[in-house]
Amino acid sequence: MAAAATWTRSELASKSTITASSLISTKSIGKKSWTVSGACTYSALKIRTKQTGKCTVRVVISATKSVPRISMKRVFRIVKPPTTTTTVVTSTTPALTPGYTKSFTIKVANVSRTYSVFAPHGLPATGEIPMLLGLHGASGSAVQFEASSNFDAIASRQKFIVVYPDGLFQTWNAGACCGGAQTSNVDDVGFISALIDVMTTSYRADKNRTYVAGHSNGGMMAYRLACELSTKVVAVALQAGSLMTQSCTPSVPVSLLHIHGDADAVVAINGRSFLGYTFPAARTSLDTYALASGCGGTPTTKSYPGKSGVTIFEWSGCQGSTQVKYEIVEDASHTWMGNTQDSRASMKLNASEEIWSFVSQFSR
Repeated sequence: MAAAATWTRSELASKSTITASSLISTKSIGKKSWTVSGACTYSALKIRTKQTGKCTVRVVISATKSVPRISMKRVFRIVKPPTTTTTVVTSTTPALTPGYTKSFTIKVANVSRTYSVFAPHGLPATGEIPMLLGLHGASGSAVQFEASSNFDAIASRQKFIVVYPDGLFQTWNAGACCGGAQTSNVDDVGFISALIDVMTTSYRADKNRTYVAGHSNGGMMAYRLACELSTKVVAVALQAGSLMTQSCTPSVPVSLLHIHGDADAVVAINGRSFLGYTFPAARTSLDTYALASGCGGTPTTKSYPGKSGVTIFEWSGCQGSTQVKYEIVEDASHTWMGNTQDSRASMKLNASEEIWSFVSQFSR
C-alpha cells in the first residue's frame, strides 16, 4: 500500500517562496501544522528560503478516520537555481526556473486567478514550446493535480510546459456543474482563454500545440473548452468527466480522448444523479461531441493492444482529420489512473501517459 504521505522533493531553490503543501503528497485530509528552522522562514502557508544553507521542515498531519496521525521531517538543501541558456520568457515577464514549479496570479474580469507553471530542463532556446493545461477536479487544486497526475515527469522527458490553473471555490464552471464556480457563474472559459494568451505571448507556448487535460469536474471543463474555445485549443483529453453544456458547437475541430473506469462511483460511466447534479452517461457525452465534430455515427471497437481490460472506441470521418476516442478501463474507479501515491488508483492504464500520447499527435 502506498505511503500515507511522502516528500515531493529534496532541494529548495534559494531566495524563493514555496507553498508548504507542495512539498508533500498525501491522501490524508487532516489539518497540517508546519514548523521550519535554519535558512528559511514560514508564514501564511508559505516557506521562504534564504540564499544558502539548509532548511529543516517538519509537518504534523492530524489523524482522520481513515489515516492515523502523521509526523514527518526533512532537511532540504538550499540550492541556487541552475544557470542555463534556455529561456521560456520575455524580458518583461517574471522568469520561469527550469526544473521548478512557479505560481502566478492574473486578473480576469477584475477577479484574481492563480495558476502554477512547470518548465522542465532542456527546453529549446528559441522557437515555440508545446503546452498542456491540467485541470483539477472538484475540491482539488493546482498543487494537488500536479502531484496526482505527475505530468511534470512526462514534460521533463518530452519537453513541454505544464500549466496548472486553480478553479475558484476549488471547482470549475463546466455548464451544469460544479459547486461555487457554477452557482456564481464564474467565467472559466474567459480565464483559460486569458491564461493561454499570457503563456503564448510571454512564455513562447505554442498556440498550435496547446492542449487541455482534466479530471472529473476538470474533465467536464475540458469538454466545455473543446466546445467553446476551439480556436485556442488543439486537443483535449480527460478522465471521469462528462459534457455538461446544453450545446456544443466548436468553430474549429478539436480532437478528444475520454477515459472512464467502469467502476467509477462518482461520475458513473452510465450516468447518475449526485449531489444535485445529473451526469449523462459517458457514451452520451461522446456521441454528442462526435456529432458536433462531424464524425461518423457508429464507432469501431477494439481491445487495447498489450493491455488487458481496456476497450477502445474510435469514431471515423471527423472534420479536419481530428479524432474522437473513448477508452473504458475495467474495474477502474474515479481515482486518477496510474497515480502510484493512491492505493485506489487503477494501474491498468496510466491516464497521464495515455493523455500526452494522444494529444501530442495534433497540431495546427
